[in-house]
Amino acid sequence: MYTSPSEKNKNTVYTHINVDLDAVASVWAAKKFIPGMKHSSVAFRSADWDGSGMNEHDCAVDIPAGGKGIKGTIADDTSVYSCFSLILERYASPEDCEILNPLITFLDTQDRFGNAERRLLGPDVDANTKQLFSLTGLNGILRATQFFYRGNDGMTVQRMGEIFEGMFGLLKKRKKSLLELDTVAQIFPGGKVALVRDALLPGIINFALFEKGVKVIVYVNKYNVGLFRDSSETIRMDHPDIKKIIEAAGELDEWFAHPSGFLFARGSRKAPVQTPSRVDPEKLAETIAQLIT
Repeated sequence: MYTSPSEKNKNTVYTHINVDLDAVASVWAAKKFIPGMKHSSVAFRSADWDGSGMNEHDCAVDIPAGGKGIKGTIADDTSVYSCFSLILERYASPEDCEILNPLITFLDTQDRFGNAERRLLGPDVDANTKQLFSLTGLNGILRATQFFYRGNDGMTVQRMGEIFEGMFGLLKKRKKSLLELDTVAQIFPGGKVALVRDALLPGIINFALFEKGVKVIVYVNKYNVGLFRDSSETIRMDHPDIKKIIEAAGELDEWFAHPSGFLFARGSRKAPVQTPSRVDPEKLAETIAQLIT
């Protein structure tokens, strides 16, 4: 049995030892959304613990605790849904539930079928791809964290909680960012090229545009300007017609072309420039739109 050093605090969140994904997510959700639990300590008990020692200010998640705990609901087909989703249903706002819906879907799939990555990928995906997602998805991150901390449930819950907190913040910004899509993105005739100016979260805007069928994005982010393509497009971003525009502006030696051809840019988030470009981004967008129409 592991008990965190601060277990003597007024409030304690209990869960089972050898934590799984639903347990770490549920501890985070309990501390985040259940009133009075924000500064609670975390303690770990065997899964068959009867809840003895709990007081009215404590809660137990992903563990029966003699009928005192919060466990996921059981559907008519005996499928068990996640404790995480039940905590959110009971305590989080509808807006936060909507924001966290991708995590709810993942955790429910995990609890219903045992392995969310394999289930969501489907039966036709090759073994190497399944293994890749198993190693790099949330389950893989949890296993790596547990391996690093050698079974220290307290540290595992703390680190995974930081990951969930970061994901929640990112998902909130994602929603806000998508609301600005129409104000920062100009889609050119044909629908395959977009010009994006000073997006709050460029990666999210870009993904949304690619989902809409855009093949090439011309971006302007302060002084940075460039072109990059979706993985389904093959035309090189440093196409001769594009290079002519940049050469006419006297900037050809300032631009970087990725060897694979998916990016051609003067400045990026990784290597920002400090002076404005003389190239007209609309002309770049118009030219590339003509090339891929």
